[in-house]
Amino acid sequence: MKPFSLIIALLLVMLGYAGVYVVAEGHAGAVSQFGKLVRLDETPGLHFKWPLLQQAEQVDIRVQSTDAAGVQQVTADQQAVNLDVALKWRVQDSRRFLAADGSGQTVAAQLRQWADEQLRSRVQAYRLSQLVALPQDQLFGPAAKVLAEQLSKRLGVEVLNLELRQLSVPDAALAEVYRGMQSSESQMATQLRTQGQSDADKIQADADRAARQQVADARTQASRIRGEGEAKALQIDAAAAAQDPDFFAFYQGLQAYRAAFGQGGNVWILRPDSAFFKTMESGATSATVARDPSH
Repeated sequence: MKPFSLIIALLLVMLGYAGVYVVAEGHAGAVSQFGKLVRLDETPGLHFKWPLLQQAEQVDIRVQSTDAAGVQQVTADQQAVNLDVALKWRVQDSRRFLAADGSGQTVAAQLRQWADEQLRSRVQAYRLSQLVALPQDQLFGPAAKVLAEQLSKRLGVEVLNLELRQLSVPDAALAEVYRGMQSSESQMATQLRTQGQSDADKIQADADRAARQQVADARTQASRIRGEGEAKALQIDAAAAAQDPDFFAFYQGLQAYRAAFGQGGNVWILRPDSAFFKTMESGATSATVARDPSH
């Protein structure tokens, strides 16, 4: 009985061991029965299953990277290029991934198929000189969304990042690429110089117009002030003349004398009976009368 009991105990231990499995960190446990998925254990640690009846396997749900290297395409100017595309992804729907027999190789095959089919039309839309300077998001365009939809629908995979790691150009085409880049840079430089000269001319014209306007405004203001001053002077002269006409006539005579001889170096030859002397004598007589009331 002892050997039989030992065998029974050993069988129980083996069955117990077969009914336990461990889910590692970053994985999900898939339990299937008769080839059909019955349960997903997504919590890391120890889990149980029916021994012999159920099988367990683990699905890696961590972020993974897959490359499609050396994808050959032809540009619009019939130049061959090689593209190296990298994809970062993770399993989002473990059931769908297992149902499609998903694996890293399956994702790589889908990526290369997409690169061969979807990128061809994108690459053929550009010349080689344009393609080497094109940002990768513009190169992928709507094709990146197509890849994400395909992987999600077929494999339950979420696309995290799609990157163009390298674009290889044949040595024979490098000279043309350099010429195209040089021509593009030259055109850009010419455009910038033209725009700069146009902006400078506009600034200079605006400055000249503002200066002319300021000069015109200053002259207008000066004319207005001069006119107001002359009008004020006339008012003062008129008021002075109204108060004492004789003295004002004498003052005007002095002003005429100062205007005639005040600069010095002038020689005047006049007749004694000239109108100038008469005016001066008349002004002097009026001033004497105004200063001496007794006369």
